[in-house]
Amino acid sequence: MLKILKSLLLIVLSLTFCTKSHAQFGHGSWRRNPYSEYMNAKEHGWGALMRAYQRMYIGFSYPVIPVDLRSDFVGVKGFSNEHPGHYYPLPDTSIERKLVTAKSWVFSFGTYFGLAKAGKDGELALNLEVTGGYLFAKNDGNLGLEYVAMPLSLEYKSGGEARLNKTKKLLFTIGAGANFYSYQGYMSVSDQLEEDNEVLGIVPFAKIELGYFLGVAFKFGANVNLMPIHFPTLRNEITPGPGYNSNTLSSSVLVNTTIKPGVTISLVVLPFSWDWSDDKWDF
Repeated sequence: MLKILKSLLLIVLSLTFCTKSHAQFGHGSWRRNPYSEYMNAKEHGWGALMRAYQRMYIGFSYPVIPVDLRSDFVGVKGFSNEHPGHYYPLPDTSIERKLVTAKSWVFSFGTYFGLAKAGKDGELALNLEVTGGYLFAKNDGNLGLEYVAMPLSLEYKSGGEARLNKTKKLLFTIGAGANFYSYQGYMSVSDQLEEDNEVLGIVPFAKIELGYFLGVAFKFGANVNLMPIHFPTLRNEITPGPGYNSNTLSSSVLVNTTIKPGVTISLVVLPFSWDWSDDKWDF
């Protein structure tokens, strides 16, 4: 019996030694990899949440956008007090103005969420942004619009922005998405014909950005709406002017405004990128 117990004890000690040896020196699933555990914690749970702020950015944009304004005058006719009983039909007229935004600005704040890795230094990301600003244009006609939007885009990113790593200094982004917008303000073809209008909608857009890490990450970019934005047609009655009696027929003016596809040039800064990893193996 004693020999049997000694034999069992030797077997247990042998199995224990083998297990420890495999865990320490082996290459199987028993081996612990501190770096893999660190990467897993960094990309999931609290690690991902604490690194989310490193993806936040702010931007300042200068839009260069063409705008078409058109006013059509219809039904203009009446009769003068000097010649009672006589109609003086006037031809319908149109006034067109082609403007380009100037002295305009747009601020933005946003972040992005990695969806999948794309190669060694790239990733596919979902970008969410909130923007607001003011568009102004003047060239015979006038335009002044308050602008609020929420662009949502699918993007390919490469470099430090994709890996949150300072050693990947070159940054590149290209993407496309949908812009949920609101424009509200005034437009006019002359100082005497100023109208208020507003429009809500969705328009597709594309963007491209190129940047560099220099203490913090910054990028220069451009985006363009891929379709025009049409404001609702306004119809206003024009009251008879001096020299016409109360029986004069009034006229109407139809105001049409179209924001055409144009380029918005941007400077984007990631203020918390100073806290990106500076380990060249951390990507």
